[in-house]
Amino acid sequence: MQFQINKIKSLFILLLISGSLYSSSYNSFGMLGYINTPSAFNNKESSLALILSRNIPDRKYMVTASPFDWLDANIFYADITNRRYGGGFAQTYKDKGFSFKITFPNKIMGHHAAIGINDIAGTGLYSSEYLVLSNEIKKFEYSIGLGWGEYETDINFKNPLTFIDDNFNKRSISFKDEGGTVDLNNYFSGKTTSIFFGSSYKVSDTVKLFLETDPTKYGEKIIHPEKKSHFNIGVEYHSKNISIKSSLIRGNKLQLQLSFEDNFLDFNPNPKKKTQKKISTPSELQIALSQHNIGLKEIRKTDEKIIVSARQNSYYNQYEVNDLIYFYTSQLKKDFVPSEIIVKQFYNGMETNSTAHKTLYGQETKKEIFTNSDYENSTPLYLLKENFPYIHTSFSPRIRNYIASREAMYHGGLFLENDTEIIINNGLFIKSNFKFSIYDNFSKLVIPPVDTYPAQVRSDLKDYYNNFEKGLTIGRLELNYLKSFDRKHFFRTSIGIFEEMFGGAGIDYVYHREGSLVSFFGESYFIKKRQPRMLFSFKDYSNKFLRVGTQIREPSSGVDFNLSYGEYLAGDVGYTFEAKKRFSNGVIFSAFFTRTDVSKELFGEGSFDKGIKVRFPIRSLFNRNKNLAFYEWHPLTKDPGALLLKSIDLQEVISRQRYY
Repeated sequence: MQFQINKIKSLFILLLISGSLYSSSYNSFGMLGYINTPSAFNNKESSLALILSRNIPDRKYMVTASPFDWLDANIFYADITNRRYGGGFAQTYKDKGFSFKITFPNKIMGHHAAIGINDIAGTGLYSSEYLVLSNEIKKFEYSIGLGWGEYETDINFKNPLTFIDDNFNKRSISFKDEGGTVDLNNYFSGKTTSIFFGSSYKVSDTVKLFLETDPTKYGEKIIHPEKKSHFNIGVEYHSKNISIKSSLIRGNKLQLQLSFEDNFLDFNPNPKKKTQKKISTPSELQIALSQHNIGLKEIRKTDEKIIVSARQNSYYNQYEVNDLIYFYTSQLKKDFVPSEIIVKQFYNGMETNSTAHKTLYGQETKKEIFTNSDYENSTPLYLLKENFPYIHTSFSPRIRNYIASREAMYHGGLFLENDTEIIINNGLFIKSNFKFSIYDNFSKLVIPPVDTYPAQVRSDLKDYYNNFEKGLTIGRLELNYLKSFDRKHFFRTSIGIFEEMFGGAGIDYVYHREGSLVSFFGESYFIKKRQPRMLFSFKDYSNKFLRVGTQIREPSSGVDFNLSYGEYLAGDVGYTFEAKKRFSNGVIFSAFFTRTDVSKELFGEGSFDKGIKVRFPIRSLFNRNKNLAFYEWHPLTKDPGALLLKSIDLQEVISRQRYY
């Protein structure tokens, strides 16, 4: 006991000469903290970070997303170099997992407080839980916390939660259901709880130092080098969004870490500012709107109103479009501007919005008045002649990744891709994607999947990757038709090649009234499996499926809750639940899980599908005003619970036009 007290005294003395920078340093679990220990701080909402870490025995690839100021969520891929994969594979062990940290809304004893879990619903190799308190004093930052599971320091004592329930005394070493399952019996459990410390000190605007107790448990799941010190020390260089950290772990091993972070809250996909030049004629209005990627369709007039119809697919909320149209239209000559401006928005031929805006008092365009305007009795003032067809085509290089396969930790390739859209008429258009591999090493993906139940619809993904090197491939070639009725019934019909693995025909439907926080949707498709060469030939496998669902928006948090039910690509039946944080600029963070009628034994690891989705401006790493990219992560590629990949998600299209 005296030994424990002496170590605690020593730590507090070290904390006084140690300290803080700011809450933007990532630990080896991908969470804000120090070297291996966490802090109680979180990133600002709409932040995203990529962290690469290398020590002995593991190397990690981590992505951390922050949908709220109080929540950080992290996914990781780990390559444990001193552990064999098993099953006859001459490979090191690969692991995947998910972690999160939640900050309490109120301080405790003047300190920020947080609770976190590492490696939740994974194999449990890094499974650990913690409670942590943190504080900042000018250049100093320090944290003290309690750790369970794989967090273990030399300062430990009996698990205090056993006084609540004896079951907290038990913690299994092996994982449940082959891993991937949430095992509530393990969390904050075990015979002992450890105390950990962490601190950092700001040397300059670009350099900071770290000191912490080492929180690593030895020997049970992952074999670490013999400990020669109870402390870890490190230094980090930070420049703009990039940080490089070097640390001495346990007195004998070096740990290197590279992290990149960005916050997308101020991202603007349409950055052009309003011009103060007066708009005198409808043609000048057309030119002004076109500079903001808004296409004027027509202007009509009644005795009291002007009706402006415009098309757009660049904005992720209707408010910005309404504001721009209102701003420029209100500058027209007085004989064109009555007391009310009605804005009608169209997306690929579908009328999605019709809102009235008073001109007398300069009403805010976010205060929407939904209207069925007297359109039929209005008089046309300006009609833009449509010169169909419109052809939009682009070539761009793209990187393709395949992470944490049985063969190796990383495979990748560089592709040249062409995306083309041919708009034949209002609502009728062709979308295509052709790709050519400049270089890739996907031919090394040779180990077949473990199981293919109930039908092999996704688990043979490697067969398709193997064919990229054989020349031009077709990623998509489809004919689409969009139609809306009364701005509440929306339809999409499509036929052709939908994605790299499937083609067919289908219809999507969305019911969403203007101003409503609830919508309903459904889809019915006939699909056929493509040959791995990804040209025009198909396999024998086909399926017909039907799915229905609903989406509810919680307006104060901006979270959409989405629940769908029906049949999946492989013929299994079940439901998918998704919680999605949507920002007005189109950035999205979401998490989902799927349960189907496939048994746990047949499904394998995790017994259900789950993952995260992120939509963010990937090119903002170099230029903040570029298009959004989409990333979806699943722990494993499984056949059950598989959904069709669509070029146009009709539910998502309407949601971005109805941002309430």
